[in-house]
Amino acid sequence: MPRANADAAVTRWIARPLFEAGFLRLHVAELSVVLGTGKEWRRFRPDPHARLFEAAFFACPPGPRYLARHRDEAWATLRDPVLSVGRPWERFREVLALLRSRSPRAEPGRPGMLEIWRGLGNETQASEPLLADGGAADGGENRLPGGDLRARYEVHAHLYGAVPFEHLWTGWLGNERWARQLEGVPFRSCGWEMNGAEAVALARRVAAELGAPMADGEVESRWCASLVQGLAGGGVGAPGLRGRRGVLAVGYLALRGAVREALVVGPGEVGLDSFRTSYDRYADAQFMARDAPGNQDRRLVRAALDRYAGEGVQGVELRPALNGRGPAETVVRLRDCVLGYFDHLEAAWKGSGAGRALRFGLVPSLIRQAHLEPGLRTSSLDAWEGQAAAWARQVEHLLVAVGEVPWLRYFLVGLDVAAGERGCPPRAVAPALGRVQAYNRALGLEWARPGREIQVDLLRRAFESAGRGRGADLLLEELGRAREIPPARIGLTVHAGEDFLDPVTGLRHVWEAAEVLDLQPGDRIGHGIALGLHPAALRQVLDARCHGPGRDVESLGGDRWRLLKPRGTHLLDLAWEFRIGEPAERGALAETIGRVAVGSFGYPARVDRLLRDLVAAGSVPHPVLPGIRYRAEGDVGPEDREWVVVDRDWLRRFEVVRERTIARVERRGLTVESCPTSNCVVSGLEVPPIGELSSHPDLRVALATDDPGLLDAWPGGEASRALVAIRGRMGPGAAWAGLERVVGEAERSSFIAP
Repeated sequence: MPRANADAAVTRWIARPLFEAGFLRLHVAELSVVLGTGKEWRRFRPDPHARLFEAAFFACPPGPRYLARHRDEAWATLRDPVLSVGRPWERFREVLALLRSRSPRAEPGRPGMLEIWRGLGNETQASEPLLADGGAADGGENRLPGGDLRARYEVHAHLYGAVPFEHLWTGWLGNERWARQLEGVPFRSCGWEMNGAEAVALARRVAAELGAPMADGEVESRWCASLVQGLAGGGVGAPGLRGRRGVLAVGYLALRGAVREALVVGPGEVGLDSFRTSYDRYADAQFMARDAPGNQDRRLVRAALDRYAGEGVQGVELRPALNGRGPAETVVRLRDCVLGYFDHLEAAWKGSGAGRALRFGLVPSLIRQAHLEPGLRTSSLDAWEGQAAAWARQVEHLLVAVGEVPWLRYFLVGLDVAAGERGCPPRAVAPALGRVQAYNRALGLEWARPGREIQVDLLRRAFESAGRGRGADLLLEELGRAREIPPARIGLTVHAGEDFLDPVTGLRHVWEAAEVLDLQPGDRIGHGIALGLHPAALRQVLDARCHGPGRDVESLGGDRWRLLKPRGTHLLDLAWEFRIGEPAERGALAETIGRVAVGSFGYPARVDRLLRDLVAAGSVPHPVLPGIRYRAEGDVGPEDREWVVVDRDWLRRFEVVRERTIARVERRGLTVESCPTSNCVVSGLEVPPIGELSSHPDLRVALATDDPGLLDAWPGGEASRALVAIRGRMGPGAAWAGLERVVGEAERSSFIAP
């Protein structure tokens, strides 16, 4: 099968035997024979006739990124190679060889076997080699002027999502108590079951027999890559992978990949709720019982920054969550993050780190998650205004700490608003962000460039003058005594247009974030996926959601779908479209608003008054409607929902308001943080929207990673995906210039760059 034109969806199916539980069962059985691990493993016997292999393959559930129609073609490709050998480890090897035949060797912009291994057990990256088709984008240059494809500044990285998996894996192998965090991670297949802690325990024994380097995550990852290359027949780094050693090598890779796969977004899941569940699962696995939380945050920050440094990044903005902490708790949490950064600096200065010493800034995340007291009347306007005020208090606590703690004043460069986009209009956080904007105005900084240049040389001089004896803690004390740290404008970044049932809602949220929250030049929009939904991508998103959980999107055939929306959300969308859409459409929109209002209130409503109330200023929309307040849309019952038909007329109107929303973001001077892998996982897109966003010459778009540890989306891989997306949208001649632009924009828009 030609590699250049191979189908990504089929390749994702071909890769599934590398990490699914049904196949792990076969490898565990084979390991039990080789290791003689006792009767608890011996009851799982491999099937020499491959019947279990075929059954396991067809038992893999379809999903938005694993459409059932691609399974038969994948099996037709797999069948002969895997049935030509008799043992599970040999079949694993044949799958790797097939992936190699469909994937180019490592070239600029195209992942090689190392990247393939780093994506094993992670369905979001299994197709990565296929997306990079065809060689050099323009037949000429293959490096940016800065000498690297990757983003030089990371502007969007959430703390626990940025912790490298290899750091966690080697930690679990070396510490049984830590590995117990995986006891709640199950692997099940046809009555067979084991949990993540048992998988790690078995991998620990296999690693000891293989002599795996378990002290360092990056070294272990490269060692695994050598196994993959050797098994796939394309490398010289793993001689003698036959017989017992072949079984052990494949068993180790299968266990490692299965644990990783169990922690990430599943194949049948799209949307931010599923992504958030995976993020929380990945974060929970990082903590060790009875260990001081501060020590763990410090260690995890150091691991994330070392990995970024090894990727060639120069600066990282890290996003720890605020989570409702008071001023004292906020300071302690952020202090641990800064100490982790100082540990990274000390290692880099001593030559024991993974790369250069990074610039670093804190951009804490305000999490849009409603916390309402039991029994509270949610129909009351006061209840929701109280929630908006609670978010504002979190920000006030942060600003109090900034005024009192010099080192925090130096490192705090921005504030992020994240999560909970469905059912929560951006205006809900207007009081919270208003506190930051008032702080900036009081200091005369409202028009300054946000953030500050973090000067690593200055920190090094302070470190050396204080003496190396006490390391990072002493450096923090030195900064704590500094009273002349000038204030900086705190930049704002708001996740908007990332998660939505109706793409119109995503556009409205971007518009509202820009206008109602009054974002200023230099502030940023997180993700903005809805902005990148050109007609073909929009159809793909709708099709993907027809296969997702909840079935709130249904295909009607042709270019027609229907969406089951909360009426409150629908009325907000209609009112917004009435305001910014084509004047000729207003009559029909007003009629629709009146009809939906009858379903909501049970009686006709004056459309002009309802429109005024829906777009009125304030953190809470005044009408009491389901789905209009900060409750998750999933909590809205079917009696309070409305079927909305998406047809060609709807698609035409969507394109009009999309272009107008993009123009508004451009005029505001805002930057869109685009994270290719994360955007595909959340939306169900095959190709990330960064290509479409980059085709707008006046729109500022910055390449970022989001959660690289969770998604295996480190800067090198993200640059590859961005390059392919830009080439597909703008053509080969513009691809490298387009990539240079989004990489450069990350630096220009960074809150910590010079």
